[in-house]
Amino acid sequence: MIKINLIFDRKAIERGRVKQQLSLAVALMIVTVGLSGYLFYSQNSKIKSVNNNINNSKTKLASLNAVINKINDKEKKKKRLEDIIKAIGELKKMQAGPARIFDEINFLIPSDIWLTSVVESGGNIKI
Repeated sequence: MIKINLIFDRKAIERGRVKQQLSLAVALMIVTVGLSGYLFYSQNSKIKSVNNNINNSKTKLASLNAVINKINDKEKKKKRLEDIIKAIGELKKMQAGPARIFDEINFLIPSDIWLTSVVESGGNIKI
């Protein structure tokens, strides 16, 4: 006589479920590790890119600071030269006044008269 077992083998069903759950867990772990690796690589490349940009910016800043220092030095020299030119101009103005005055005095006073003192103050001349 042939026996047919119509009762489900619960252990076999549970083993199948455990296998499915285990394979699902392994697949999820693989996906999680892969995703974590991808995110790590992506963030690492972004960090390297930002660090390169920072280094490039620092080198540009250093070169621009050198240019700014040169410009500041040139402006200081220009200011000093302008002050010198201004002083020379003032000296020329002061030189032109007394020279003309002495020329006029020489022209107006007879040659046999000697001057003992000539004082100029505030545009007035005392002889």
